[in-house]
Amino acid sequence: GRNWALISADISSQVSLSDPDPDMQGPFLKALLVDPFEPNKLYAGFARGGIMLSEDGGANWRVAFSGMLPETSVFDLVADAAHEGVVYAASNDAGVYRSTDGGESWAAINDGLLTRAGVSLALSDDGTVLYLATTGGGVFRLGTPAGISQSAQTGFEPDTAPDSSTEEGQSPTIPCVGGLAPIGLIGVGWGWKRKK
Repeated sequence: GRNWALISADISSQVSLSDPDPDMQGPFLKALLVDPFEPNKLYAGFARGGIMLSEDGGANWRVAFSGMLPETSVFDLVADAAHEGVVYAASNDAGVYRSTDGGESWAAINDGLLTRAGVSLALSDDGTVLYLATTGGGVFRLGTPAGISQSAQTGFEPDTAPDSSTEEGQSPTIPCVGGLAPIGLIGVGWGWKRKK
């Protein structure tokens, strides 16, 4: 990391926004991924700009977010090193997208998610378990880690450690207390105003 060379300058200029808002910045680069099967293939995720793709090591870029919501914000990208062409994108406003054709097209895979505010992804080495960290909603898992016996899973579920004291059919605990902060602030403000 001692020496660096600029290979792409302002690639976001190629992203055209359909609803430019002068109060919002973007698109700006949030995530960068090198394809594990093709070292010259790069994926770039943008806040309010979707995904761009380069197949020549970053010299040239093109828009590659077919199937995504327009101007979605991509906060993280992860490639499946066990299955060529499979890439996942965490969107902060639309959940998780998956591509099975190397980024040419994308499909949402949000079944089971309690929030669509995705910020970070992690994928097991064998490509069978995908984790999604969210803003204020905890961590969700798609797939079953080896050694945990579960029925076939069709969507995301909260990633919580098994608890032997939890009875069948009992509601799980809240995965993240941070999501309750706005409600608490409203209550404090209401109480202060009422007291005044």
